Amino acid sequence: MHKRITFILCAVFAGMALYSTAHAKMPPKIGQALSSAYPPAVHHKALDSAYYPIEIGKLRGYCVVMRGGVPAEQARYYISWDDYDYRGVEIIFNTGEEEIKTRYGRPYTYLQPGDVMAVVDMKKFGKTIYLKLISADIYSAPGMESEKRHSRVTVMLGFKFPKDVISNDDAMFVLQKMGEWLKPFSNADEAKAFAASIKPAGASAKTIVDPREQKIKTLEDKIDAAKRQMEEAEQEVQKLKSR
Repeated sequence: MHKRITFILCAVFAGMALYSTAHAKMPPKIGQALSSAYPPAVHHKALDSAYYPIEIGKLRGYCVVMRGGVPAEQARYYISWDDYDYRGVEIIFNTGEEEIKTRYGRPYTYLQPGDVMAVVDMKKFGKTIYLKLISADIYSAPGMESEKRHSRVTVMLGFKFPKDVISNDDAMFVLQKMGEWLKPFSNADEAKAFAASIKPAGASAKTIVDPREQKIKTLEDKIDAAKRQMEEAEQEVQKLKSR
């Protein structure tokens, strides 16, 4: 009995060690470079469920899809919009070739050059670096325009590098290879302007503006304007008091 307990404990600790190794922290140079190029969003409910409108002000980083063929999914829909399906996709960088892997089953769509995505989160698992991505706008895939319901599309896109790239903390190589698939931008306007210049004619998805998000943005703009007016008024008051 004692030997059995000892064996179980050893197995548990070995599993914990393996899990810890797989989830090891990002190498410092790679982590710093990626956090600057692809800054994750401030988390809020709308990044998990299409039921809530995206808070645009909480999105920090954007990227433009440079190479097509990455599977992506719509949000789940029951009575109303529900959770997003961040489909796991892995791009494997082998010597002289690249391979894309994903789960079985036909995806809602395949991302195309010129699609604009916002960065939700970034993670590392073993030799793979993942970017959790959501489309910058509600997305109607080519051939799906007649459908009545559309949501943003999502993907958990992993880049699997050779072991020496991660162990050597080769940030330049990582940025180069990821940039060949996803060109980073710090704001949506710059990303969309660039995207328009590379989209194949007639091949891009249709984007749809969510009226809830437009209203939120309008209200946020009003709040910002009111804050600026308040700051200016306080400055005038201080000037008058100092005379």
